[in-house]
Amino acid sequence: ADYATIDAGNAAFNVSGWFGGWSSQEDFAFLTVDFLNADNSVLSSSVIGNVTAAERNNVTSMQFREANGIIANGTRSINFTVTFDRIGGGTYNDGTAENLVFTAEAVPEPLTMIALAAGAGLIARRRRNKK
Repeated sequence: ADYATIDAGNAAFNVSGWFGGWSSQEDFAFLTVDFLNADNSVLSSSVIGNVTAAERNNVTSMQFREANGIIANGTRSINFTVTFDRIGGGTYNDGTAENLVFTAEAVPEPLTMIALAAGAGLIARRRRNKK
């Protein structure tokens, strides 16, 4: 998405990934996506991950997490940080993260969506009337 699309509020994002840990240990991982302005100040953030041992039924596994939203007006760069936290017990940090994906795309303006929906309604009405 270009800056004009972002500043018009017409750029959407999706961030996803698999997060988990080992056995009943509470070690975990999370991904923070920071949307930064031209001065590198954070405009907004999205965080995914933080899968607990209870959510994993105290077994070694991973769970899918995702978030969606609109890219903050004024965003000029995006910073990605993966954090692994060790919460007591064990010798190693056993938080896990893999297959982290970020996508962004332009989305139609609300008026465009209304026009598309109205047009679809007219087409459906014409088809019904022709029967």
